[in-house]
Amino acid sequence: MMNLKKIWEAHLSLVLLLWIIVTAAIRPGWGVFGAGILIWIALLYLTAPGVFWNYIALITPHSATVDRLLAKSVSYKPLIPSPYLFLGLSYARGKKWDQAIPLLEKAVEYAPKHQKSRNMLRLGEVYHANSLHEKALATFEELLKNGFHSTVLFQNLAFTNLQLNRLPEALEYAKKARAGNLSDINPVLIQAKIHFTMGDYQQAKDDYLWVIDHLKWPVESFYWLGRAELELGETESAVNHLQTAVERITADPLLSDVSKEEAEEWLDRALESR
Repeated sequence: MMNLKKIWEAHLSLVLLLWIIVTAAIRPGWGVFGAGILIWIALLYLTAPGVFWNYIALITPHSATVDRLLAKSVSYKPLIPSPYLFLGLSYARGKKWDQAIPLLEKAVEYAPKHQKSRNMLRLGEVYHANSLHEKALATFEELLKNGFHSTVLFQNLAFTNLQLNRLPEALEYAKKARAGNLSDINPVLIQAKIHFTMGDYQQAKDDYLWVIDHLKWPVESFYWLGRAELELGETESAVNHLQTAVERITADPLLSDVSKEEAEEWLDRALESR
């Protein structure tokens, strides 16, 4: 029964499409066409209310109402992935992890083969955002094992391995991510952080110089560049770049994970080592 329900719910839109094609071919008149549409809507509501409310949510222009409609859809336990996916992502944006994760797990469970990998990628990213790094890594590695390859996946693998202090693996995936898109800044930022953590300060410096050259308004990168230069004994450059970091973090604190106080502390250390 569950399989029949899943097939029925997944193909209801095709029933409507087939009706439109048939009526376009035989031209029975607008009355018959409209009656068929009404019958389809009634059938949808009576046999698959979860799908019905999902469709209503998808055509609703008011974002404040969408989550309520998606929650209504999910309450009927439909066997299609989209209401779980969209509601889960909405909760994730609001950092409601306990509500988001079970929904996204359902979105993976009910996804057809062609959609499953994308849903798994989103689930892994939410695991990572909620600091469930082991679960995130297992999800990303399963994707890789299943033959899914993308620069986004390699970036996620690099960053997750970095969070778990698996630095050689993190660096390998960061390089793969960068090879997939040489103009993308994110893999270089991850690579720079890995090099810094590994104590390869010259390579970290080169990475941050590249990032600064390619960002319109670099902020935190000046801090890490100054830190790398300080480790290399390049005190004057370190002072200049740490001063820039303090100024920019003060001006745009939301663009930096490093606080102004931390940047000022390292600037003081650089000044003392002159």
